[in-house]
Amino acid sequence: MDLLFTYPSDTLIHAVGWALIHSLWQGAAVALLLAGVLRAFPGVGVNPGVASRRRYGVACVSLVTVVGLIVITFFCYADVGQMDRGRPVVADMAVVTELTRINVTPPLSTELLVTAEQTAGPFEWVERYLPWMVVAWLIGMSIVSLRLLTGWGVLRRMCYRDVLPINAALQGRVSALCQTMRVRRVVRVLESSRAVTPMVVGWVRPVILLPTASLTGLSSQQLEAVIAHELAHVLRHDYLVNLLQCVAETLLFYHPAVWWIGRVIRQERERCCDDLAVTVSGDRVDYARALLHIAESAPPHGGRLSVAS
Repeated sequence: MDLLFTYPSDTLIHAVGWALIHSLWQGAAVALLLAGVLRAFPGVGVNPGVASRRRYGVACVSLVTVVGLIVITFFCYADVGQMDRGRPVVADMAVVTELTRINVTPPLSTELLVTAEQTAGPFEWVERYLPWMVVAWLIGMSIVSLRLLTGWGVLRRMCYRDVLPINAALQGRVSALCQTMRVRRVVRVLESSRAVTPMVVGWVRPVILLPTASLTGLSSQQLEAVIAHELAHVLRHDYLVNLLQCVAETLLFYHPAVWWIGRVIRQERERCCDDLAVTVSGDRVDYARALLHIAESAPPHGGRLSVAS
């Protein structure tokens, strides 16, 4: 007679599934806490640059906290699953009854035998659908990852196609800005007919792409302020931080709170760079006019790729 013994579900699927489930309330709790902290740093009555850096730092810590909580939850369930693997469970007490009737001693003591009814809990239906939940998460993550990789490939091609080097006079002003802002790395600045807005591509060898449409109509001071904004991204290593943020958002693509935290990070990142650009240019109003001109020059359906900074 075949003995119908079953074992706990696969540890990896079990741990991933429950980590995804717990991430829903964990991410929501962190987002609510972040919203409360942001109200404490509104940027009114204090140095705007200091407020932006505080809000940006708190938002980044919040995203790291969400990811960290999910990782901790995963390992907690994985450890429990490994412990449970050593305890076989009888699928049906009828097997034990039959073995007892024919005077066959079960291979396990009756104290260790747990019926399906005894192991069933209020979340039994969740356990039943955990594999499907994990499969759906893998499919969604694959689709979002493909979109991220496609955007990264488009950005890399933009650095080599339909680009022109800026003139010598502007390059000289860029070198002076690098010295003023203490940017130690070599930064290439190119004029691009494909770029919609000014952007930084790359971290080890950063490239600043300036859209051709936005170059016309800007004064030299406004153009320097715009370039200073992009140099601020290079100085702050924003491209690398943004890339890691995109990875976290890809893993947690299903979570609205994570996307909200990511939006806060991007907004505060731009404000931090705006503050640095205004510090260099010295004219906040003129810089605002430059941003308005760039926004008006951009195509109506254009936008910055998520992996750009």
